[in-house]
Amino acid sequence: MTGKQLLSAADISDAELQVVRTAWVGGVGSQGEPLTAAAEAAALLIGEGALAVIAGAPGFGKRTTGIRALREAAKAVGTVSDGLPSLVEISPDWSDPAVPDVSVLPDEPGTGYLLDVAAEIGSWKDPRKFAVGLVSYAEDLRHNGSFLVVVADKSGWPEDESGALARAVIRAAVEPSTHQVAISHLRQVHRLPDRIHWVTPGPRDVSSSRGNLADLLTESSSPADTDRLAGILAKVEASPKGQEAARASFQKWRPQVADVFDRTQHKADDRALPIASVSLGGEEALTIQGAARDLLGEEPEKDVRTILTGPDLTTRLKGVGAQVNGRRATLDHKPGYARSVLLHLWRQRVDIHTPLLTWLNELTAPKGPSATRLAPISDLLVDLAIAENDIRVIDKVRAWIDNGNSADEHLELIARVLATAAEADGLGPAVRSRLLTWSQDPRSLSPGPSPWSVRLPSPTTIRARPWYGCVTSWPAPIATRPSRRPRPPCLRSPPASTSSPGCGRPSLGGPRRAGTWPATGRFSH
Repeated sequence: MTGKQLLSAADISDAELQVVRTAWVGGVGSQGEPLTAAAEAAALLIGEGALAVIAGAPGFGKRTTGIRALREAAKAVGTVSDGLPSLVEISPDWSDPAVPDVSVLPDEPGTGYLLDVAAEIGSWKDPRKFAVGLVSYAEDLRHNGSFLVVVADKSGWPEDESGALARAVIRAAVEPSTHQVAISHLRQVHRLPDRIHWVTPGPRDVSSSRGNLADLLTESSSPADTDRLAGILAKVEASPKGQEAARASFQKWRPQVADVFDRTQHKADDRALPIASVSLGGEEALTIQGAARDLLGEEPEKDVRTILTGPDLTTRLKGVGAQVNGRRATLDHKPGYARSVLLHLWRQRVDIHTPLLTWLNELTAPKGPSATRLAPISDLLVDLAIAENDIRVIDKVRAWIDNGNSADEHLELIARVLATAAEADGLGPAVRSRLLTWSQDPRSLSPGPSPWSVRLPSPTTIRARPWYGCVTSWPAPIATRPSRRPRPPCLRSPPASTSSPGCGRPSLGGPRRAGTWPATGRFSH
């Protein structure tokens, strides 16, 4: 006894134990590799060392692997008369987080301990000292019929320091199949085998809902993401409406985004990085950093001392939720994360609206770094308008997206933005009203079919001749789009001669005809 207060330990939750008991995905990983880490760790626990260190990168299921190993070891050493060892998790609440103290670890007999230090081991001053102490501590546990699993990061455990430290390490190097994990959870944990086809990868079948939500999981999805999706799917109604509700719920990253903005409260440079990543996802990290500086209206740093001080760009990007692969960074590995960043910014920083749209206009100009991403950026802005149920967002987007570009692709984009918003349940009526306000020419309200009209879904189909050109009728849905909204109308160049005077595409910068277009705004006729 040292006289020091021991760290607290709490039972591992029944939910987590149920997962490793009934929904464990053994066999092979996402690429067909064997999943052996849990079995190897369990063998170490019931051997002479009573210690297993599950080490690996985030997203490889280290915690679940460790709990599975504890349970398998407990089954191996337990008896009917004595019962199975208790499985508990130690809370690493050290008095000095940089200098963890082995002497304050609990040592109850007949107990399987889990100690997760993956998030902190990299900041320890002397990881070797603590690791050596853990080996001795585990030896004492073995004499008490107990054992310990440590969850570490990829490189923090000092296995090169000695053979004893190296023998305790089990590498979690194989990612479990995210789809198989979700399927297993739905079948075994939630007892809903009739919903596993929702997340079964493969060709989508709208009539049977097969694969409708499979796109929510990617190779970069973490086990926690997969577990969260399965839990959401278990709670919604078994209908297309329920699936859409599940998609919307899963794609919200509000807590994580709020945490990023909280942690960067006094770091405008870091706050600008996720905003730039929204519009430049997949570009080189240096390009994203340059765009972030443009948003701030700042020139590149020239002071060498400042340049050499502080974290590297990769570290900063990862810190705000981006994934960095080589020289490029993206938010695409977190479906819906970019939307949440934009939504948070729009709600919490009202004064940023105009500067943000001005900045986006520069980025998406024909020779701008985001010129090829105009469509996904506009989709995000439409989602923002629908989420906010605020017609003022559409007004801002309308003004932003008309940058004088009269190319077919750009005009089609305008149609996509407005037509998608026009079908939204809450926002749709106001947008349709705007369309009629912006199109006062009586010829645009002709009841007959016209190839130069946009058809808006409503109890009474409204046809309004758009000010931006000629639009075909509302086509069928696109099955491959994540949001599965109907495809927006497509623009077509009018014929050289037409029986409808004035139907040709207007010059977006030309003079306004009296009584035809609103007197305000950037759109004119």
